[in-house]
Amino acid sequence: MEENIFCTKCGSENPANAMFCHSCGGALSQLVNQAERASSPVHGLPGKYPKASLGNRFGAAVLDTLIIFGLALPAIIFFGLAIAELGDYWGDEGSAYGMMFFAGLLYIALPLPYSFIKDGLGKGQSWGKKATGLMVVCLSDNTPCTKGKSFLRNLIMGLLGFIPYVGWLVEPIIVLADVDGRRLGDRAADTQVIDVLDYTG
Repeated sequence: MEENIFCTKCGSENPANAMFCHSCGGALSQLVNQAERASSPVHGLPGKYPKASLGNRFGAAVLDTLIIFGLALPAIIFFGLAIAELGDYWGDEGSAYGMMFFAGLLYIALPLPYSFIKDGLGKGQSWGKKATGLMVVCLSDNTPCTKGKSFLRNLIMGLLGFIPYVGWLVEPIIVLADVDGRRLGDRAADTQVIDVLDYTG
């Protein structure tokens, strides 16, 4: 007995001899059977993308960290000037606190937003991910990650960072161990980091 086949457009199951999908009406020239479905990306179905390259993910993380540092540099400079002003016997305390305030505004305006919404830029790509051929996809509807989903997945990582000593290690360890490379933030936002060439949207 032939196995049923699945439409790669909507993911619906169809009889083995069907020529058109009973759900979306699409031609069934590109179908997968039960065994192939487990390892092939199927449009609109969660968990059907292969694990993204760990090397590319590491490269993207390094690039994004450097970008965040670059965006934070003006704030760091002003904060350093403020500290120097406070340490100077002849320094102006009011001016120093003013520079600290301005440094805080710069941090809130530049690196902080990028840290949270970076995976919702463009086609679900932070600048680091774009440079390394990766993207973040929303599994529920097979679309590029939105800024809202990006905020949620990166918020989880940020909160875990408050766990003393080991918090920053939790998400990378899960990425290494999980078959799909999905960390806790991905589980919460229903997203996955994939190689751009694997995207079926």
